[in-house]
Amino acid sequence: IVTGLKDFARQEKTRLDQTVDINRVIEAALSMLHNEIRKHTDKFQCILAENLPPVTGSFQQLEQVIVNLTLNALQALTSRGQGVFLATSYVQSIAEVVVKVRDEGVGMPDEVRHAIFDPFYTTRLDSGGTGLGLSICFSIVKEHGGIIDCESEPGRGSTFFVRLPVRQGVKGGGGTS
Repeated sequence: IVTGLKDFARQEKTRLDQTVDINRVIEAALSMLHNEIRKHTDKFQCILAENLPPVTGSFQQLEQVIVNLTLNALQALTSRGQGVFLATSYVQSIAEVVVKVRDEGVGMPDEVRHAIFDPFYTTRLDSGGTGLGLSICFSIVKEHGGIIDCESEPGRGSTFFVRLPVRQGVKGGGGTS
């Protein structure tokens, strides 16, 4: 908990000017999470849009966002038959790359959903949750000029959307949504 607090307080200032391929970020995160995915679900799907334009930022910080969101999705599942689904897309009209992480887990009522990005808010205190994961995700996405949002319904799961602006001066490819 103390390490998490220190990391949150002084979020290391990595270079945020790298050209980042969000699909490569997701592939790297999923290779780290391979065992966790196998442990929690038999239904995992990842669909990466082709020809996504790059975003500007930190590969490592964006990878942390994907790891946190995917782990949370896996931990929300109550059976191996429930799934987690990741997808990327490009919305050309607003020049944003979108990452969607959806789970078929427990879901959240509105009062919980409205507090999830607050530091130290956790629904998993009994299992070691610190309430820092989503607040760190929120800070990282905001630093990258993006938006993170969540839709959820109790008993039906949650969907997190990370929207990041494309790197300036880059024309978009396919994968529109």
